Amino acid sequence: MARPSLTFCLLSLLATSSALTARLVAQVPGTWFENIAIRPNGNILLTTCYSPGAGLRELSASGLNSSQLRSHPAPQSVNCLLGITETTPDVFVLAASNVSFSAGGERGAAALFAIDFNHGPDPQPALVVSLPDAVLVNGAASVPENPHVVLVADSILGQAWRVDTRTGDVSVGVRVPAMGADQNAGPATGINGLKIRGGYLWWTNSATATLYKIRLTPEGRAASGAEVERVAVLSASVADDFVFGPGDGNVAWVATNRDGRVFAVGPDGDGEPVVNDALVAGASALGFGRMKLDAETL
Repeated sequence: MARPSLTFCLLSLLATSSALTARLVAQVPGTWFENIAIRPNGNILLTTCYSPGAGLRELSASGLNSSQLRSHPAPQSVNCLLGITETTPDVFVLAASNVSFSAGGERGAAALFAIDFNHGPDPQPALVVSLPDAVLVNGAASVPENPHVVLVADSILGQAWRVDTRTGDVSVGVRVPAMGADQNAGPATGINGLKIRGGYLWWTNSATATLYKIRLTPEGRAASGAEVERVAVLSASVADDFVFGPGDGNVAWVATNRDGRVFAVGPDGDGEPVVNDALVAGASALGFGRMKLDAETL
């Protein structure tokens, strides 16, 4: 999670059973890259924490060999930008809070910010809504049928907040034991990354290195009578954020942070490491390119 670099893994559609290689494309010493999203133009957005301050870094798709990243600073009220999700084309919602290694998150400090790239190259994050009862927000995902509704993981409370970014309404969208944190393992060890796909909410639990899913309504709540399904247990000490792909592919690619590996979990639930490289040590999030030339690049 705290590795100050960005790496790429070159993938092929049939590569899930063989080792993949990684190459370094950018490095910014002293910067904690936490999460990743890809703009429609192919630029890479990276949420950051701590020194030199929370913010959003942007790496141009045309400058992948450059360490120069455009900065979009976050308000000084938070020290960490965590989850990021696209709600409408080129508009992204960011989950933010005050985070420390000892306590995890600070209750009352969390908030959602939005950044809109449709009106110029240098937008700044703007407050959408405060999350006064949240402790440690983490991954975020917009609901496909209602993209203004965003689900936000709370790694310490063990739940997914449901936030209507239009009305500012905040409630608990999904709370099940499989999202819970391990109180004996320190802070931020419950639900981590989350995605919505195929009518299900998918999430990783860091404490158990497990990928789960549950049926979701189009409004962003757990479906009536829905039961949690355990998709895969990884042979890793932690499971961080993940992504599906390439394209509409049903393989889940899971970062394992300090384990320094990337796992591929197929539709049958089998998960195996496909990247084992020092360059991905501390990797906390993954994303596929959105352009024709990088659609199979992780």
